[in-house]
This record gives sequence, C-alpha cells and structure tokens, in this order.
Amino acid sequence: MSISKQQAMTANEFHCGDCTRRVGPRGGVTVSTEVWRRNGATKTWKTRPNDFSVPVKYGLRECFTVTQHCEGWHVAEDCPLLAFAELPQAVAKRKHPPTPQHDCAGGCGRMIGMHVASCWRCRTRTAEARVL
Repeated sequence: MSISKQQAMTANEFHCGDCTRRVGPRGGVTVSTEVWRRNGATKTWKTRPNDFSVPVKYGLRECFTVTQHCEGWHVAEDCPLLAFAELPQAVAKRKHPPTPQHDCAGGCGRMIGMHVASCWRCRTRTAEARVL
C-alpha cells in the first residue's frame, strides 16, 4: 500500500509496516501499530507534479521523510485494522461476565455487588443480597 499525493497533503498520522491485532488466551486484545506523526509541511515540486515529500517523526528522536516511493506506509484513515473494528468473538463471549450491582439500601450512594450481605460504609444489611 502506498500513499497518494492527496493523502500526503491532508493526513497527520501515518502507519509504517503491518498493523496487527492479536487476541490473547484470556481474551485481551493487543494492537500493534507504528504511528508516525507529521513533522512539517508537505513539499511538492512544479516540475514533478506527482512527487511529494512529507517529514514525519516517531517518538522523540526518530525522523524520516515519506515519499511516493515508500512501500508499506499508509495513512491512519486507511489502516486495515479499521476495516475490522468489531472485537473478536473470544472477547465478546467472556467466561466471567461483570458482577451485577445495585444501590445500597441505606442511601449512602455506594454501588455494591449482589453477593455482598451488608454495606461497609453505612452498615446497612441489604435485602437483595445472597449469602454464600
């Protein structure tokens, strides 16, 4: 994938290399992208209308110039990870769903879990609680 001149004129973020998303054994998602930011104005030439040069930086010290000949670069809007914005099924079907919660009956405003027998803040015993 290469960058067009119109994209080089307007984009502020560029990605280098392959952008990947990995799902771990417990359902965690790790996104691997190398994001380079624009570091100046796009340079164009009247004698070569298709040529351009964009200065970019990565981190504090790494600088580079993106040209029309750079392969493996794309703008952030055309990132292949955006095409698959939905989370994988492994993340959607978690083994342990979040614990249901309710307001404390004592009026202290604390959200407590359904398995808690009494609120530690106001010492009120909850009627909805299940004692394990």
